[in-house]
Amino acid sequence: MIQTYIEQIKTLYGVEQGEALGFSALELKNLENRLNVQIPAILRSYYLALGKDEVINQAFNHLAPLAEVCVSDDGFFVFYTENQGAGCWGIKKSQLTEENPPVYVNYDLAGSSSEWLLDSQHLDGFLLNAAIINAVLGGAAFNANSFHIAPKGFMAEIEANWQELKDLTEHKQRIFTRDFNDILLLCINPEDQVEGVFMGSNDSESFEQLLESLDLNWDYISEDDEE
Repeated sequence: MIQTYIEQIKTLYGVEQGEALGFSALELKNLENRLNVQIPAILRSYYLALGKDEVINQAFNHLAPLAEVCVSDDGFFVFYTENQGAGCWGIKKSQLTEENPPVYVNYDLAGSSSEWLLDSQHLDGFLLNAAIINAVLGGAAFNANSFHIAPKGFMAEIEANWQELKDLTEHKQRIFTRDFNDILLLCINPEDQVEGVFMGSNDSESFEQLLESLDLNWDYISEDDEE
């Protein structure tokens, strides 16, 4: 059975069946009334299932608390922010009635420009990608990163043994998974080399195996924090 994006996120973070991690329907109704909007069905499902989990939603970039969700002066429903406040993500107010609308990003919060750029064609893809970024940058139970050029043959090995999330692939980023128990985010340079590897896993044994088998010079390993 194909997992939904919410189930994929739960697998990645090791969320137990039946854990209550979401906002209530009443809390969402109060948000809609305050802003006079309708929350898209995809975002409503996410809020109800995972909206209150601090690890998934705050480990790096941030799902905005409901009290801070707003509609910008230029008509965007702003619900997600960059970890240092350098940017935010939003949905056009005119598209909030769509089930799975596109998501836009604005990187000029402090300036005079109000340029919103298309970031994701679909909201569910944005939420999955955001959860993956947060996982490999501290949210996953086990994570590591390397900022060295990967050895020859590395990409071929990954392509042969991992599943690529092609809907999330960009020209500078490729994401691979093993059934969402392990995740790899690869940064690609202009020469088409892998110049950064970010790994997350929900299983200690699998994580240790990957540290050895991937043959990389790791700059950070989360287990080192415990020493």
